[in-house]
Amino acid sequence: MAQPQYFKPTKPSMLRRCFEHDYTSRCLYLVTTTVVDRRPLLGRLRDSGGGVERPRIEPSPLGEAVLQVWERIPEIYPTVSVIAAQVMPDHFHGILFFRGDEDLHLGHVMRGFKAGCNKAYRILVAQSATEAGMLWNKGYNDRILTRYDTLDRWKRYLAENPLRLAVKREHPDLFRVRFGWQIGDFSVSAIGNRFLLDYPERVAVRCPRRLSEAEISEQVGAYLELARQGSVLVSPSISPGEKTVMRAALDARLPIIHIDANGFNDYTKPGGQFFEACAAGRLLILSPWEHTTRKQELTRERCLLMNRLAETICAR
Repeated sequence: MAQPQYFKPTKPSMLRRCFEHDYTSRCLYLVTTTVVDRRPLLGRLRDSGGGVERPRIEPSPLGEAVLQVWERIPEIYPTVSVIAAQVMPDHFHGILFFRGDEDLHLGHVMRGFKAGCNKAYRILVAQSATEAGMLWNKGYNDRILTRYDTLDRWKRYLAENPLRLAVKREHPDLFRVRFGWQIGDFSVSAIGNRFLLDYPERVAVRCPRRLSEAEISEQVGAYLELARQGSVLVSPSISPGEKTVMRAALDARLPIIHIDANGFNDYTKPGGQFFEACAAGRLLILSPWEHTTRKQELTRERCLLMNRLAETICAR
């Protein structure tokens, strides 16, 4: 299935939306909505403190009410199924399955869900309806399932959110987005261990697209040997060979600097293996562009610019 093309916001307050998608069609969605001012009203993190139990979110009475409203969605919209949910202190993730109804848009369901939550908010938290305002920020973010084998990954992402929050709280400096760093002529945003820039040896990973699998394997061995000897590998991971090298470095738990084609906002966090590497101090992610929720096309000009940034980092 083709990757959906998402609407590019022109303002920071505008949210992710796929401009080519029929939101009344049969589909799975991952939706996210955030509390106004990111207040931790929905629960608190209960860490294991080194025990067997994994970190989890203990919902507040309002958080429990939000989960109840979510579970009641199929009662109001029979063509919609609730697949999963994760309440966090200041936001909510959920997965919905639409069986297809030309009269029912995802926006209708989310508007009803948020209205039910607002009612619970006024009852449980606010002193009066006039003081209450709204629980949620305007709008919501949605992700569309593009491959059937990604549902388990989505569900795992929701289930592991409390663990990611615990790690971020334990290592706040590594997950804090920094803006306006100057590297040569570049102004970049950054997430991760900035001290990787101070390593005495930094090597730009460059692998031409024409390389065979055997040649890529040779490149992987050579670059990993440099990394084991103390070099930090730097790359935007554009060509298949570069992607393979950087993935192998991640698997080997070696330090890397990744140059990203999409910018960051205040709430950006690394995903997957990047999250673990960031928590361990083995990763720095840099981007020379402003944040956008639309995946950027890798034009020749963007590739050349990212490669030039990698070379600038290695020449420092």
